[in-house]
Amino acid sequence: MAALKGLNEADVVAELANFLDSQEATIRRAAIYILWKGKFTSIEPAVRGLLQLCDHQEDLTRGMAALALGGNRVARGLAVLMKMTNDDRSGYARRCAAIALGFLGDQAATGVLEKARKDPEALVQANARAALGMLQGKAAESADRT
Repeated sequence: MAALKGLNEADVVAELANFLDSQEATIRRAAIYILWKGKFTSIEPAVRGLLQLCDHQEDLTRGMAALALGGNRVARGLAVLMKMTNDDRSGYARRCAAIALGFLGDQAATGVLEKARKDPEALVQANARAALGMLQGKAAESADRT
């Protein structure tokens, strides 16, 4: 990540977006990871690709795309993340989507996360609980400001 410092952020994000459709899993996932962890001001050029990757056949790609959307607080990802949390066939993708909803911070996800607390997989349940805690913390912060 340090190598990205000092580069034009918009150019870096646009270039990373080009790799989201790579057939090479490690290349695709590396681009997603950098978008997730890069602390960019905006990942807008990559949003469409990340949303599409939430339907990818590979569990790791779907889960990582969810994390990148939630971690960057991409509001357009809310419906996709809620659907993934409820319906994805992979426990990994469901747990990534659940915590991504917590990162996103939208109270509209509360019902989905409550349901995910009863998921058959313990890690999904744990991430749903953590995400609910994040949402409660954000609600408390909002209440303190008013």
